[in-house]
Amino acid sequence: MIAGCCGCLIRSCCGLSCYEFCCETRDNWKITDEMLPGEYGAGFLYKKAKSNMVWSKRFFVLTSTKLLYYQTNDRAEANLKGEIVIAGAKASISSRQSSRKHYYFQIDHNVCGTREFYAKSRNKMNQWINKINDMSAELSKNTVYGNLSKQGGGLTKTGWNSRWCIIVLNQFDYFEKANDNQSKGSINLTGTTVKDITIKGMPFCFELSASTSKKGSKKYVFSTVDDNEKKKFMNAITTGAAITSIKLNIGLDNGASTSPIHDNKSPPSSNKGSIEMKEMGKDENIIIKPKMPIQKTGYLEKKSPSMFKGFQRRHFRIVDKELVYCDNDTTNEVKGRISLAKSSIELYGKTDIVMTCGTTSRPYHLRASSYVEAQNWHNVINEWISYLEKV
Repeated sequence: MIAGCCGCLIRSCCGLSCYEFCCETRDNWKITDEMLPGEYGAGFLYKKAKSNMVWSKRFFVLTSTKLLYYQTNDRAEANLKGEIVIAGAKASISSRQSSRKHYYFQIDHNVCGTREFYAKSRNKMNQWINKINDMSAELSKNTVYGNLSKQGGGLTKTGWNSRWCIIVLNQFDYFEKANDNQSKGSINLTGTTVKDITIKGMPFCFELSASTSKKGSKKYVFSTVDDNEKKKFMNAITTGAAITSIKLNIGLDNGASTSPIHDNKSPPSSNKGSIEMKEMGKDENIIIKPKMPIQKTGYLEKKSPSMFKGFQRRHFRIVDKELVYCDNDTTNEVKGRISLAKSSIELYGKTDIVMTCGTTSRPYHLRASSYVEAQNWHNVINEWISYLEKV
């Protein structure tokens, strides 16, 4: 036996090479180290392209509904390379032969297919697998998906296109195909409405109206294959519309566990947490004193009223029922105020936010630095709008 090495003992007990455990470089990385508020894990991994054997380094972010990956750790929309459905998926060690620096694993979904990855250490691989499986188990309870026909989005506004649609909590995403890397569109369901409609020549239709802006509600029309499918999606939309904020209590150890993870033959571990959702009260016989939302601050880009200036970076904060903005976070000189009372807010694309001030009906076009940050601002402002309606 080599002095100071227990490799022979490990090989005799487990049939594993020496470096895989006792001689492997110690790695103290945690999946929570690089995440931002509103995220549940972040870090670099290598992802295999679907069409070839090329492996690309990508920065991955676990949000409350999906796994996003970027060109770099700058979470700007321009760097967003794709998104992966994790509700109903299973992460596990790959059948590929691992090496000292390549620890392969995969995410399998019965509809969306398989994605392959590798991490640079066993610790990183274990944490990603454990966190994804824990989140998948909880999100699956609040998910519906299936193929729908969507009106518009093609050459004409009245044309129909086949879309694979998935609703996870208060997020509605639609893809051209289930295994695509990016969705064709995303709808935040908070505050939306849905109704049954009839369209000649198309069966089982419903209309979804998103949050209002100056131009009015943005409407989406879908057609399903049967009445049961229509009811399933409409119920999921109604449930998602009532959710004003989401907190996922996943992994009390913050994902830092380095204990042996599950192989393909073992069931996932029991969940360490649960989903907490705040919903709008609908029972008129129950009087609930609303809780004041959080006081969020941070940078956003604001579109100038002048057509020559474009977007300008401003520091925003919520003060006395208003969203106020300054040049930066070191000055108290207020550049403008947006009343939150009776206002409306809507998300466009991945990072754009449109607010309509309730007192002046003036629209404000804002832009966040990332998809997650846009979702965070939308949710907090929407909570304030709902809160001010009740007090």
